[in-house]
Amino acid sequence: MSARDKPDTKDDDEDSKYLMDCLDLLVAAGYFRARIKGLTTFDKIVGGMVWCLSHCNRRIDSSLVFEEDLDIGHKIILTEKVVRVLTDLQCPHRIEPHQIQGLDLQNIYPVIQWLVKMAMDSKASRAEYLKSYIDYQYNKCCGKVPQIDLYSENYNILHKSIVPQRKFKRSSNLKISSLLEDAYCTLAEFTGRSGKMEGGFEGPSNTVFQSDHLEELGDKKRLKVSTKTAKKIFEEIDVQTAAVDAENIKAKLDQAQGDLGDLEKQIEGKGEELAMVDAALKENKEVEELYKKLTPEEIEEARKYLEEMEAMKKRERQFEIDAEAEMEAIKREIEAYKNMEDATEEEVKELEDKLAAERLRLAEVTQRVAQTSYQLESEPSQLEMAQYLQRLMELYNEMGSRNRETKQCITLHNTLLDVSNYLEKDIELLSKIEEILPLAKKESYRDSFIETLTNICRSVEAVQKKVTERTAELLEEKARLTAEYNELNEQRREFNRLVEKMKEECELNQKLRRLLAQAEREEAAQQQSTSQS
Repeated sequence: MSARDKPDTKDDDEDSKYLMDCLDLLVAAGYFRARIKGLTTFDKIVGGMVWCLSHCNRRIDSSLVFEEDLDIGHKIILTEKVVRVLTDLQCPHRIEPHQIQGLDLQNIYPVIQWLVKMAMDSKASRAEYLKSYIDYQYNKCCGKVPQIDLYSENYNILHKSIVPQRKFKRSSNLKISSLLEDAYCTLAEFTGRSGKMEGGFEGPSNTVFQSDHLEELGDKKRLKVSTKTAKKIFEEIDVQTAAVDAENIKAKLDQAQGDLGDLEKQIEGKGEELAMVDAALKENKEVEELYKKLTPEEIEEARKYLEEMEAMKKRERQFEIDAEAEMEAIKREIEAYKNMEDATEEEVKELEDKLAAERLRLAEVTQRVAQTSYQLESEPSQLEMAQYLQRLMELYNEMGSRNRETKQCITLHNTLLDVSNYLEKDIELLSKIEEILPLAKKESYRDSFIETLTNICRSVEAVQKKVTERTAELLEEKARLTAEYNELNEQRREFNRLVEKMKEECELNQKLRRLLAQAEREEAAQQQSTSQS
């Protein structure tokens, strides 16, 4: 059996490996429907390809929508569109629709690799673009808000009022006997939380400020205060300032949060408007690029299709308007008939008959529309017919391969059967020879055997002579047929040459006829102009 005659078989292990690699790539890219066990392999692979194409940040065919459990016709249309979009995106790997439909994973795998890489790059670039866009919008909007300076001023005032400021400094001759006294004296040095500490301290009448305990930083005035008085002052300051500061901070914080919410809403509104403008500009740019790529014939053909589609839409809208108007008229008639109090039974029956007739007519029209739609949808297109033909050719080739394999098996079986028959005959002959070996030693049997063998040799020579004569006759017949074939080939070539020459003469004749007609028209025009002058 030669290598050419071997049957075409698929390596299931290699296909399984390619399938797992494709599904792993799609899941890693973010298409998690590839892990659903209930879906078919076609739905997983083609669905992942369509998902990657939709994330490539490029303008693609708007009708490229994937649905699961499609029939053979819709699968053919979808694979044709996927291949066309891959060609428009300049995919470096070439693939045909029948390879996608037949799940040729060895050729699909590099395409999915390229699509996943392109989708990931597009997602990263889009994320970077959105980040820069958000930063730009924030800087743009926040830079123009006049309340920022006011907020900064309020923040500085609030910060100055909250942060403690040192107003006094401990003198060098102050002696501290305990840690608690040291803490009180330290807190008494900072008087920025209360106006009482800045303007003066209010304490009991027996409290005396000692000038050698505290020294003011501003004007270096001496004040005397005892440890017990500092403790009372600090407690009073904490109670009074804590309530005031908490209320002020809460009010300012609420106001700042409200202003921040308003600014965020304004930023979101402006961001949506700018995104819509950018999307419109991008779409216009893509339309211009697509318009530049198209040829005038394609543009004219697309314009015709658009005109036909608009005409069909107008007819559909007109039909809907007419149907609605007719329905409204019927409803008004029905309402009018219902409001008639003196209507007779005959009139009611007549109206019911008219309504039934109109309903029947509407049902017939709806049925005809449904039949027409079904006929239009059931009729295959040229692409579907080409795909069917391609699939039939593949099935024909597969049947031919299976037929060759069957013929080879039958030939091998017949050969083995012939070998078995020959071996049986050899065994039978050897058995007979073994049986007649004692008789062969006799002189009479030996003479008869030699005579029989001589007759057989003569008959073989006669048959060989006949075969030789027949072979010579066949060779002569072959030579004669070869000569006739060569002569017919020569006549065919001569005929083709004469046909080409006749075509050239006909073209020359047509050219001369056109020139003659043109000359006659020029002469007639010249005569007409002469007669008019």
